[in-house]
Amino acid sequence: YKKKGITKERPVADEETVQRLIAALETQSLKYEVYYKLILATGMRRGEACGLRWSDIDGEYVNIHTAIVEGENGAAEKGPKSYSGARRVHLPAYLRDLLARTPQTDEHITTLTGHAIYCGFSRVCEKAGVPHYRFHDLRHVNASVMLEAHIPDKYSIKRMGHATNNMLKTTYQHIFKESERTYDAAIESALDDLISPDK
Repeated sequence: YKKKGITKERPVADEETVQRLIAALETQSLKYEVYYKLILATGMRRGEACGLRWSDIDGEYVNIHTAIVEGENGAAEKGPKSYSGARRVHLPAYLRDLLARTPQTDEHITTLTGHAIYCGFSRVCEKAGVPHYRFHDLRHVNASVMLEAHIPDKYSIKRMGHATNNMLKTTYQHIFKESERTYDAAIESALDDLISPDK
């Protein structure tokens, strides 16, 4: 039984775990590495990454406007979840290089099935020696990094494809444990100055 209105927060990968996951990703075949790093680097949804076509790559940017989702009748292509879901995101140099090395065997950048994606990420977690994280947690990492970098909410919302900052604030943005310790030290130092000014 779960009380209404109470959501159990899932553990979020800390910086060391993310680095171990990335190292494990780079041991996978190119098609898996490209797919996982697309989500990690851009924060796009799983279905959006599946829906990407080579024609969506425009120089240093990728145009996100479709998604492939699993339904009762199999995989189907759909438009964005909302008006804000259609967006243009910058691709970092390492990702552009990775895409340039990827064979264009289909109109879509990836042809991996949902099952293959899930099993592949399970292997990555096992190889990295970390607990099994959800594949969607890669998107969480992207949002967390934006929070760490003090990126304005308006741009973060646009980049993630949300209509408002509600989902961004309540679901995706998590603070890495290392930063929590830094913030705790700053808070405690300020309180010490307030409580014991002569100390």
